[in-house]
Amino acid sequence: MFGAAALAQVALSRAATSRQLRIGLTALIPGLALVTIAVWLPSLTLFLLGGALAGAGAGAAFKGSVSTVIAIAPPTRRGETLAGLFLAAYFGIAVPVLGLGLATQFVSAQIAVLGFAAVLVAAAVMASRRLAAGPGHGGPPPGPAESPPSGGKPWRSPQRGIASDAHGALYETSSSVLTGGSLP
Repeated sequence: MFGAAALAQVALSRAATSRQLRIGLTALIPGLALVTIAVWLPSLTLFLLGGALAGAGAGAAFKGSVSTVIAIAPPTRRGETLAGLFLAAYFGIAVPVLGLGLATQFVSAQIAVLGFAAVLVAAAVMASRRLAAGPGHGGPPPGPAESPPSGGKPWRSPQRGIASDAHGALYETSSSVLTGGSLP
């Protein structure tokens, strides 16, 4: 599952943010269905295939989420914004597993997994609908491949003598001007 998530992130590294999210949510739903069927049958093959598909979907969706946060967060607040995303992701990993474990105390494992998958599929479908609505309706902002900021010029890191103001305008930092450094 984690290997598939990592491979999906590498494979989609150049894809537009909306495409990363769309592919992730689309792969997550059948992956969860296969895992659920595998628990009911039981089938190791279906379980591994579903886990790989769900992992790839989760990895792509997470990559799209990180790309979205980076695109919309002001440069001076990116660190704390990404920390909030990671905190939410950790809760998203831990709480369902704890809930699933608790549910198995009251119902069978098959029923608990079925309920777990139903909730996740419903959440993925709702997210897919918001994504399909586009920007301004809950969808992600345009990613670098869709609409580059600053008139087609990519944002550059302040480490190279380039900084960005709150509006995304690029300018030379005083350190590169003082040292006579040239812009890359």
